[in-house]
Parts: sequence; C-alpha cells; structure tokens
Amino acid sequence: MLLVPTWSANAQCFQDTDKCVLIQGRLSEDHVSTLKERIHDIDYVVINSRGGMAYYGRQIGIVLYNHNKPLYVIGECSSSCAEYILPGAPIVFAVNNPDFFLHGSTLINRNIAYERGFEISDTCPWNSIKWLNFIYEKRGLNPGFAQIQRWVTGDPKIDFEEHGEGCLRVMDFELPANSWNASELVLKYLWGLNIHKVELTKNG
Repeated sequence: MLLVPTWSANAQCFQDTDKCVLIQGRLSEDHVSTLKERIHDIDYVVINSRGGMAYYGRQIGIVLYNHNKPLYVIGECSSSCAEYILPGAPIVFAVNNPDFFLHGSTLINRNIAYERGFEISDTCPWNSIKWLNFIYEKRGLNPGFAQIQRWVTGDPKIDFEEHGEGCLRVMDFELPANSWNASELVLKYLWGLNIHKVELTKNG
C-alpha cells in the first residue's frame, strides 16, 4: 500500500517520526550514519537538502537502493542530492512542488574528459561514475540526460590530471554559472525517475 503521510510542520518531518529519517541541510556523515543505523526500522526517508559532498550523496543513494526505501522530497533536493540520491530511491514523492536544482555532474565531467583526449580506465574509474553506471542500468535511466543537462547549464570550468595509466583526477573545478530547476515531468520523462507529485496540507 502506498504510504502518503500527513505533513507535520512542527516536526519538519511527517507525523510517524519513528518510521522515517529526516535528512536536512548540507549532506553529512551524520546523515549517512543515522540512516544506516535506522534503515531496518523505518518505512521511508524525507529529504530537504541543497546537496554537499558527492561521497555522502552516493552513500545515501546506495542505502535507499539496497533497502528499497521510498524518498519524500520537501523544499529542495539539489546538486549531489539530485544527482546521486534521487536515482537510488525506488520511488520519489515530490511534496508541494520542491526545487530540483541541477548543475555540473560527474557524467558531464567524464564527457568533457573524453573530448579532451583523456581516458578513464575500468581499473581506475571514478567512484561516482561506478555508482551512476550501476544505478542507471538498474533503474533504466536515460544516459543521455547528462547531455541534456549540459545543454541547459553549460560546461563547468574544469582541469584534469593523469596519475597512472588510465587514472584521472579533477584538479580544479568550478560549477557552471547556470543551474537548472528541473520539474517533476522533466525528471520523470527525460531522466526516467519514478517520481510522483504529492500535495499535502499542513497541520498546526
């Protein structure tokens, strides 16, 4: 049965707080550890975040995938939250029109590296690429979405350095000037996310 809980403005989560984990603010190790500790006892995850380190986004996305937990987005899920966490959730509920800001992505960076003549060996891939390659295949997501995103946001300013055969690291990186506030329809039909719009009323 689909779980659509009632909004609780005071708790900034939903009323059944013992059945959910709230991830709010910049992604952190505390968010990852709390989610891992409580994952067997909760029914869903609620997030309101502008993003943070890719590592934390990947870890949260992996936990959602491994444990098949739905994700409710309130307010915002942007940057690494959108790139790494959203694909990991089996189903995403966009509550009361949240923002989904996208900018430079790891897939865009990889394509730029290829265009400049660099190669990324299978023996030395970026961890973010490994996760996205895996989850895109599992969820049947559109790999061309990164190119669409690149057209909208523009290219980041980025420099690479080779260190070892087929190993590449980012030495300097500056986000593109533009951000893309993608709609639920874009995320559903252009990216392939299992995302649904939800309107909930606030109580006291």
